[in-house]
Amino acid sequence: MSKRRKKRPSAQQRKQEQAEQRKKFYRKIRLFFTLIEKEHLFGQISERELQYLWKLRMRAPKVKPEDGCSLSAKHVKMMTEALYYYLNDYQVDIPVAGNQINAYEYLTTGLTVYSFILREPNQNFPKGDEFYEEMRPIVENLFGDELELMIKHLETVLGMIYDGIDIDHYPVQFEWGGGQGAHRGVFATFRVNKVVNPVIYVNTGGSRRPAFQVGLPLDHFVPLQLKAEILHLETSRYPESLNVFIQSHALRRLSERVDLLAPGELRWCMYNSLAQPRVIPYRHHSYLIEYNVLGYKIGYLVADLMKNKLIIRTFLLVTQCGTPEEQKLCSNTGLSKEDIAYLNLCKLSSFVNSDIYENQTLKVMFEEAGCGPVLEFAKDKARKPVKKIPRAEQILNYMKAEPPMLEFELKRHYALRKEGKSYVAIL
Repeated sequence: MSKRRKKRPSAQQRKQEQAEQRKKFYRKIRLFFTLIEKEHLFGQISERELQYLWKLRMRAPKVKPEDGCSLSAKHVKMMTEALYYYLNDYQVDIPVAGNQINAYEYLTTGLTVYSFILREPNQNFPKGDEFYEEMRPIVENLFGDELELMIKHLETVLGMIYDGIDIDHYPVQFEWGGGQGAHRGVFATFRVNKVVNPVIYVNTGGSRRPAFQVGLPLDHFVPLQLKAEILHLETSRYPESLNVFIQSHALRRLSERVDLLAPGELRWCMYNSLAQPRVIPYRHHSYLIEYNVLGYKIGYLVADLMKNKLIIRTFLLVTQCGTPEEQKLCSNTGLSKEDIAYLNLCKLSSFVNSDIYENQTLKVMFEEAGCGPVLEFAKDKARKPVKKIPRAEQILNYMKAEPPMLEFELKRHYALRKEGKSYVAIL
């Protein structure tokens, strides 16, 4: 059975829809003047001048592939949805008024007012010197460096978000686009390019696994390389810098354990961590490399040297078996790796979405083991309105079931840490 065609709107219906869109646009212009606390100036704008702005208004931002870049319709749709979500979420400060406007309205309504009214005197918009003099602080503070900074920020963030679509990279560049015919308005265009991520295959555990090169997507893929001395290797044997690869298994473990970040954010944090690496020799030609999120040490990338390449084979949260922090945590408390897994202390969300970081006893326990940055990240990034999962009491009750495990006691506003037969107060 053939699919019934969707009925096209009549000329009258299209006219009505356009009239509604025009009224909505006028309301947005008025709201903009309200946000900048110049609503009285809106009253000086005539109907003819509003119609002029409507015809030349800034259109909705678009995502477009670069010339020669092949993107599927599915990818373009995902990128556009991500763009609009972020533009509506990102707030731009209006310094003089102390209000905020989201980036979508800033790039459409705000820039319409700026481009055709404020930037320079316009014969289609005749206004006296007093009008422009009163609006001057808005022009200088809202549409100067702020616009350039916001565009740079959007390019970086969108590139990070798009990196999570698949294993390849999608850097973003901003430009202005223009409509044709009746649609003469200008619009913000986010041009997306595709940079293929190089891949090799490594034999491990009797199987052949893909490993993706770590690097930065610019006009082309720029590989990240580490010098031999960073890995405590003899430069005479390894005179050239080493390329870095990450196995798909490690990417999955990273996503599972740092489960509050999007895939693109995880990869950018990985690149930043490797660009200025802090390396701990693990075993012969094996290393723990600190993995940082916004300056907080969350865990380690576990890497092996294989045929003059550094292969990242997995990721460990700081509380997991094999890290220095886990060894100290188990030594201090008597917990085992099975206990840590049972208590679900191997996922970042367990700390952020629970009351663990608010409990003084647990705070002392984790800080003594070197896990303090995870608690600080949880405290910094926890969403206050969301109800916390009551995990602290569950962990303490579990530890009390095995008396030798608990080395900390809570006394009102301070904690006691056991040292031999005595206790040391930690305020």
